[in-house]
Amino acid sequence: MRREGKGRPEVAGATGKTDVEDLLRKVSELNRKGYLGVANPMAVCGRDHAISAYMHAKRAFERGTSVSREFSGEFLRYLTGERQISKAIEIGGIKEGSGVIVVSEMPVDEILRELNLERDDSLVACSEEKARHLGLDYPLPPEEMALELVAMVAIL
Repeated sequence: MRREGKGRPEVAGATGKTDVEDLLRKVSELNRKGYLGVANPMAVCGRDHAISAYMHAKRAFERGTSVSREFSGEFLRYLTGERQISKAIEIGGIKEGSGVIVVSEMPVDEILRELNLERDDSLVACSEEKARHLGLDYPLPPEEMALELVAMVAIL
């Protein structure tokens, strides 16, 4: 049974030496306790972007309208603005040595300990390089365009 989240989700960047398959297995186990989104830092343009994707994915799961069976896949769909899960994973999935962004209403410091990661919130910041990685090349600030990306998945 899924534990209800309370309040606004927390976002943390993290680094550490870990096997991607092992990390994803642990994330899947943690997702049984509550909603947990993880992503490649290159796919995250700031806290608001990560939180917006998380909230949209959570709402889709609660309403039974999610496309993915796993919360992590749904989170990546919204985060990257991609309707296809495979494409979302290609853009936003965890890669060896890339670091990790963690988003959850569960205490993120506890999650990071469970995943054997060290907090590094500098990974959350938006940059033009990240915006280009997400396919955003518009005259608006990258943070605003990243939020538009999330909203586009919701309306398509």
